[in-house]
Amino acid sequence: MFRSVIAATLIGVLGSVWIALLDDSIEVFRNYVDGEWRYQVAFNSVAPVLLGTVIGALAGANIKFALAPERVYGFIRGTLFGAIAGILLVLAQALLILVVILVPLQQFHVEYGALLTGFIGELAVAMLIGAGAGLLGGNRSLATPVTGATVGALIAAAFVLPIVVTVALTTPFGSFPTWREWSFVSTNVIPYLPDLLAGMGSGAIICTMHGRRATDITDNASSAGVILGAVAAVTASSLSFHYVILGMETLASPISLGTYVFRAMVGLLTGCAIGMATVFVWQRVAPTRRADAGMISRD
Repeated sequence: MFRSVIAATLIGVLGSVWIALLDDSIEVFRNYVDGEWRYQVAFNSVAPVLLGTVIGALAGANIKFALAPERVYGFIRGTLFGAIAGILLVLAQALLILVVILVPLQQFHVEYGALLTGFIGELAVAMLIGAGAGLLGGNRSLATPVTGATVGALIAAAFVLPIVVTVALTTPFGSFPTWREWSFVSTNVIPYLPDLLAGMGSGAIICTMHGRRATDITDNASSAGVILGAVAAVTASSLSFHYVILGMETLASPISLGTYVFRAMVGLLTGCAIGMATVFVWQRVAPTRRADAGMISRD
């Protein structure tokens, strides 16, 4: 019970902190203190965080008491996979930001409040959709192409959704004509289709190449390979990657099919390479560890 309550509570806390950052209940700002600029945090209201904590704890307890043990285990396992994927997404984006900061002879103004909001949003959404997928899927293996594509799509959604929701919450749709709403979709949703395609494709390919044998080693290796590969695919196909690493002005460019295909292919190749390398290393290391453990236990 404690594990399901802890998992749901973490999702509630992270989600409520994200919402609090969006509606300025929690603010991260620069302040001039003692002759220098410092970043400070202001808690204007703790109600969203407390509410998210209570809802998460109650949801976790209800999941434990109301559902079968397989579903509870799937929920916990999905939350763990979601947390891993979210942390990897945040680290990948943080590395891109670090590259920007360290670029010589250039000056960038980094909005740490916006970065913190995006990072917490990615982690919260990744854990939420991972928990939901695990709750619905139970103990299903990740070593099938369809499941691998689904995991890749969910990781892409965890990356994209916080961006889209953040923009949507700060855009007064009610005062916009219909064509402006379509402009919002074409500007803030369609450009992320390469991330979705790269994540789905890499997950399916990795499972097809390495998920044919129904063994525990292959299942675990495929799980690790799909998660790492999909994160790499989504990152390598993202707008920020192509802007920071490749220097492409994709953020300001109009919709271009050639650009979309290029982004999707870069992400797909990168994700497949990293995912397959992960599976290969896992399949070589796991049997060796088992053999060593068997030798130690016999002695």
